[in-house]
Amino acid sequence: MCTNSSPPRVLQGNLRHRHVHLRLYYRVKKGWLKDPAYAEGARKGWLALQTYVDADGMMDKVCVGTGQNKNVEFYLTRPTQKGNSHGQAPLLWCAVALLQ
Repeated sequence: MCTNSSPPRVLQGNLRHRHVHLRLYYRVKKGWLKDPAYAEGARKGWLALQTYVDADGMMDKVCVGTGQNKNVEFYLTRPTQKGNSHGQAPLLWCAVALLQ
């Protein structure tokens, strides 16, 4: 989530974190990461994503796409949107990875 109160460079629930959880879970499922700590991390990541999903399956607090800009403040204060595809797609990818 991108808000004015977010600490610098800590964007909670952003696309990068969703992709990390997806990749982590995929590698655990494939058996490439055998340490139980990885599986626990993937589980915690999935549970954390669920706190942003409403009863209709819409992910909230997704930063909208903005293009490129060299101003860090521009990224830290950009608006969020419920159901934006930048968040919905990784959420669905994670769900598919869980079901496989």
